[in-house]
Amino acid sequence: AKRALPRLSALLDLFLTEHVDAKLKPSTAKEYRRLANQFIRPPLGHMQINDIKRSDVARLHLDMKPTPYQANYALAVMSKLFTWADKYGYCTEGSNPCRHIEKYQTKQRQRFLSDNEMAKLGQALTEVEQKGSESSYVIAAVRLLMFTGARLSEILNLRWDQVVSE
Repeated sequence: AKRALPRLSALLDLFLTEHVDAKLKPSTAKEYRRLANQFIRPPLGHMQINDIKRSDVARLHLDMKPTPYQANYALAVMSKLFTWADKYGYCTEGSNPCRHIEKYQTKQRQRFLSDNEMAKLGQALTEVEQKGSESSYVIAAVRLLMFTGARLSEILNLRWDQVVSE
């Protein structure tokens, strides 16, 4: 029975195909694949699913300490994988080795364009506008993003009644 259990590498392939590609946004799926192939598969892919212990996952997480955001995201991907594997009977029920591993504390990141970057972007927008190679709506949206700090989805879903008050 133990020999019949899948190796993590095979289960990762199945998880990425049946769950990630089928149910997540393409950009999220791409990031799941990157983390799986770059950080999870190399150290643990050869192991059978039920042989992976919390100490193995903790070691992987600790090895990624220089990149805490990626470490936490890789941990979340592994946890999701084990939850999925448990749900579909690929591993012993309730055996998620990612449980109780403490994530790294991270600081909220903020990045603003420098004056030089703002000038270059403004110049590029003016050039595109003069050439007529892009929609004026796209150019206006980028300018709104530059000067308001709003999220892309907030600008794209903006309604006129949110702009003008009566």
